[in-house]
Amino acid sequence: MPTVVIPSSLGGVAATNPFGVTFYVSNTTNPTEGQGSPGTTAQGRSPKNPFTTIQAAINAATNGRGDTIIIQRGTYTETLTVDVPGLTLVGSVPYGYPDHVIIQGVTTITASNVSFYNIEFFSNSADAASTVIGLFTAGVNSSWFEACSFASNGTIEPEVGSIVWGGNDHVYRNCRFVDNTFGLVLRANTDDFASHVEVMDCEFYENTTADITTNAIAAAAATVANSGGVAGSGVDQGVRNFRCVRNDFGVGEVTPTDFVNIVGASSGYMADNYFASATNASATITIPAGVLYAGNHTEAGEQTARPA
Repeated sequence: MPTVVIPSSLGGVAATNPFGVTFYVSNTTNPTEGQGSPGTTAQGRSPKNPFTTIQAAINAATNGRGDTIIIQRGTYTETLTVDVPGLTLVGSVPYGYPDHVIIQGVTTITASNVSFYNIEFFSNSADAASTVIGLFTAGVNSSWFEACSFASNGTIEPEVGSIVWGGNDHVYRNCRFVDNTFGLVLRANTDDFASHVEVMDCEFYENTTADITTNAIAAAAATVANSGGVAGSGVDQGVRNFRCVRNDFGVGEVTPTDFVNIVGASSGYMADNYFASATNASATITIPAGVLYAGNHTEAGEQTARPA
């Protein structure tokens, strides 16, 4: 991932992007698209003359240049397609407060090497399979999510916070998955398994069925299959080189049916995670032999044995 310079003025993100062009988005008090004030910079190139939709800023970006989109606080009801390689999208709020910049709708990522910081992806609409997807990583490589939130409105079942559909090098750090049916779903596409997936320092709470899973989702199977995946058959696919470290599972009033359900020919490790469960035996964790399990915690303390 390209390094993002984070100044204090944005609680984090640079107003000047040394890697490419910086675009600005605001849908509240600034001029509408195409207007702007006399003598100002081009549309989207200044906080005083921003784009009013995120998609307009994405469309203005250039492939591989390393452009950055800075999004002012607000709720953006959009169906987004992120199709520009090397793009970074940042919520212009203090680090760790993604619920002040909300994308309300489905976001589909079709380009590699994209990064997101301080953004909440909020599910509020159903696809053809009646499955709400807050974020859908569609068979691309190198996606990075930091200090983001994946949530749903709890009215359409099943709801999915984020789906990784194949590809390599997907990272979630300091993120929250809340009020979903499934928090994070890791699936294969027609080419290969999802691989090198890192989930670190994240929180999972109020997800009803699973926090992290590789299993086929009954109502979502057709959706993934229609997108070129192989989930329609219900075959368990697994994930390669899965790294799950220092996460909190089951925080809140709802304990999911499964904290983690990783199946198939999977590999990787789980370490230093905390589960809201009395003992290791009662924690609903399913992992195959290829996934190392060490130094995880329940109410009984550190657990050295694999889940029973």
